[in-house]
Amino acid sequence: MFEQIIAEAVKEGLWALLFVCLLMYVIRSAKEQQERQEQREDHYQTLIESMLESLSAVESIRATVKELYKEFRDYCEKKTNSGKKRKTTGGTSSAVEKGETKKD
Repeated sequence: MFEQIIAEAVKEGLWALLFVCLLMYVIRSAKEQQERQEQREDHYQTLIESMLESLSAVESIRATVKELYKEFRDYCEKKTNSGKKRKTTGGTSSAVEKGETKKD
């Protein structure tokens, strides 16, 4: 097919031959570029999927850390509250425990 087109272009002159050659070059280049684009897209899809898997692992770690933080905070509050109870059992209590505050 290309041979027939080139043969006709030769009959029409040099500019027709150059045009046909340039047109064939552009068509082949576009096809190669499209193939590279498809390969790049497949690579990006694979990359995105692996990143999503990593994100789910990070979310799992985040949930675990949040749970540990809550347990630690509760533990510290219990420890602090038990220390206050020991201090207040002596009969004296501070103004903060009584709810008194300074007024300006």
